[in-house]
Amino acid sequence: MTSIIETFEPAALCLLASLVWAPIVLAGALRLDRGRSVAASETLWICALCIAVLPTLMAPALEAAGVSLRPERVVEFSAPSDAAPLIAAREAKTPSAASTHVVAPAAAPSLSADLVFGAAALIYTYGALLALGAYLVRGALFARQVRCARPVDHPELLRALGDFSRRLGVKRRFELRRSEAVSTVCVFGLFRPVILMPRDIDARLSLQDLALMGAHELAHVKRGDAALYTFCALLRVVFWFNPFVRQIAARAELAAEQGADALVLSLGADRRRYAACFIEGLKFAAERAQIARFATPSFTPFDRQSRRDRLNAILEGGQRRARPLRLVVAVALAVAGGGAFAQAGLAVAPQTRIVSAEPVRIDTREGKPMRAPFDG
Repeated sequence: MTSIIETFEPAALCLLASLVWAPIVLAGALRLDRGRSVAASETLWICALCIAVLPTLMAPALEAAGVSLRPERVVEFSAPSDAAPLIAAREAKTPSAASTHVVAPAAAPSLSADLVFGAAALIYTYGALLALGAYLVRGALFARQVRCARPVDHPELLRALGDFSRRLGVKRRFELRRSEAVSTVCVFGLFRPVILMPRDIDARLSLQDLALMGAHELAHVKRGDAALYTFCALLRVVFWFNPFVRQIAARAELAAEQGADALVLSLGADRRRYAACFIEGLKFAAERAQIARFATPSFTPFDRQSRRDRLNAILEGGQRRARPLRLVVAVALAVAGGGAFAQAGLAVAPQTRIVSAEPVRIDTREGKPMRAPFDG
């Protein structure tokens, strides 16, 4: 048990420190995000997410490399000397405590640091396994629904999405299917993207609105946002106990959604029409979410403030102030990166150096062991 604790001690200490480190990163990112453009905001939140989890990811690597910022531990080792026979003889003449035959009362079990650390590690492991199991089961069930989904037979919609795909420069092939397991238009698949449409959504929305929704998902495919969403999902498993990391991940996903909106709008789509399409999609999703058979891995923000932020970004677009960000972010990243490295380095136990103690000599006049240079 002790060896297991020592092996994972650096990462565990960084996980615990993330409860203090992540809110600092979140507060700094919120401060820097004021008045930024969509592209700058996305870069900022991705960097903030990486900085928030960097100490935990870096600690095992530093442990393997033997890099620690703690001072080196020195253990003094005394080799046998000519004082050993006299010391043993003197101890033999002195009555030991064991000869009195006094039985000490049994000590009450103490709450050691190893016991507390082991209990915390057990609780964390159970929570992480539960979160990972829920993520895998949910993904497997949804993937099964995707395989069972039927292709969409809508020539005009397919033609419109094909046109958007060419204009966006999407080189990967995609499929358009209809499924009862989703409540909004979404894309699924890291390597083979599939755009899913809810059942009966074409009876509620116009062809132009459906094409704009599909173009938004194609923008995600073009940008490769599926990798970011997968990374955020895995971080939610590792940091299941940390609400600040989850909030930073949610902000990074929201920035990715705004980036996809900006990419579609850059093709010349009308902002007001796109905003109205976004609102209608939210209404339809709210109605269908109550009867959906599975929890859809959707990345549309569900809290009111995030929805308002995304809608404002759609309507404002280039009117947002683009404050200078390069110098500020460079300084912030340097400071935050140094702090993350310091956390990981301090979490790694230092190496132990064993040194030989000074030789022990005997004062022949009194028979006492003395260390040099006092052995006249």
